Amino acid sequence: MIDFSRKITSKRVRSSKNYTSLDNLLLAFESDRGRIINSAAVRRLQQKTQVFPLERNSAVRSRLTHSLEVQQVGRFIVQKMFKTLSDEQLDKYRLYGLERCLESIVEMSCLLHDVGNPPFGHFGEQAINDWFEQNFDSMLPTIKEGDREIKLSISDELTRDICHFEGNAQAIRLIHSLLQLNLTYSQVAGILKYTRCGTELKPKKGDKFDYLKKKVGYYHSEKAYVEELCQSLDMQVGCRHPVSYIMEAADDISYCIADIEDAVEKDILDVEKLCALLKEESESILREFGLNIYDQKFSKIIEKALEKYNENGMCQISEFFISLRVGVLHPLAKHATERFVSNINEIYDGSFNEALLEDKSIENAISET
Repeated sequence: MIDFSRKITSKRVRSSKNYTSLDNLLLAFESDRGRIINSAAVRRLQQKTQVFPLERNSAVRSRLTHSLEVQQVGRFIVQKMFKTLSDEQLDKYRLYGLERCLESIVEMSCLLHDVGNPPFGHFGEQAINDWFEQNFDSMLPTIKEGDREIKLSISDELTRDICHFEGNAQAIRLIHSLLQLNLTYSQVAGILKYTRCGTELKPKKGDKFDYLKKKVGYYHSEKAYVEELCQSLDMQVGCRHPVSYIMEAADDISYCIADIEDAVEKDILDVEKLCALLKEESESILREFGLNIYDQKFSKIIEKALEKYNENGMCQISEFFISLRVGVLHPLAKHATERFVSNINEIYDGSFNEALLEDKSIENAISET
């Protein structure tokens, strides 16, 4: 029997109590919400860029703007999921009464998912890693043994952990070690997107959990905490929490529109050129996936958005992207929901070794475009 209440508890790091009543669960997650929204990590997102440098044009996204958009999509997927599940399924998986709890955990996981990322995203990560590569050896201390100076060394595993900065792992470090937000295990598990410790080598393609461990999810400094979290939530180390699949899908859906909208706002692309490129890229990805390149689903979404653009004289760009975003959101959220429900056993165990939107489908092609 799959019991989702075992994955959704109010247990915290500093509490041995595990309240299971619905009222106490809601109270615990409301407390999490307050701690998260008022945290320095979330406030700093306003000063972190998504792709482009911060500038006076307030329409270009910061990490905070993006995270708020992801939060709304995550909430929408949860609501769609509870409407999709039958009464028999809700009873079978013991999800009755947990909609508000699950919705709150997903929302806050979406809001937190980028708190560990440096400015300029992957470019920022690479800059940090380049600095460590150039300076790490000189940082190691030396000791004197008689007349000799001996440079201390550390293991390859710890060197790997220290010298490879990863935003996902930094998020866990911020929440637990640096800011000590003392969130519920369920809430923290929602942002544990990848399950590899910084000391571990990246698995080869085809290895067990090669997707779940393709990036570092937490550092060695948080290893004991993550193991305690997994034990508390009845999860095997190396597996994911069900909420993290929803958070990841919400992120994938949000940023597939966000970056191109910023490009238009900065006059890098105009709308007509963008539409032509989207159709061209869509056909290329459909061909790569072995799907019908004449599938009209995405083309119709683009054409409808272009109609909105041509109809409105004052807010053309805004109307175009509202239409495009809504047109993409609904089919992708529906697909993510269906994938969650159809793979619910593996997702509950945390062993489902792929993203909800990465299945070589038409919807996957839309998100990749």
